[in-house]
Amino acid sequence: MRAAVEEYAQAIEQRDIGAVRRVYPGLTPAQQSGLERFFQVARRINVTFRVSALEVTGATAEARVVGTYEYVNAEGQPKTEQVSLGASFRHDGSVWRLVSVR
Repeated sequence: MRAAVEEYAQAIEQRDIGAVRRVYPGLTPAQQSGLERFFQVARRINVTFRVSALEVTGATAEARVVGTYEYVNAEGQPKTEQVSLGASFRHDGSVWRLVSVR
């Protein structure tokens, strides 16, 4: 799961909706719109995520993911936002896949 979370963070840092969707195919239209708005005003994005709670049941898992978004806004000011997300995962072969983020 940590690898999936890291890939999700990297896709956000790249400001690439296609990369986000590859890591998180369940991206909702509202989530995509929110990320696109964020990408329009944020530069030099650095995302740090950490799995803080995890419950695995067979081939599925629920996690709390916490971290920060550090970026430079449209006015050139550095900003830091704390984030806390719920995430669902599914075990697919030898890897865990990100199924939902809320």
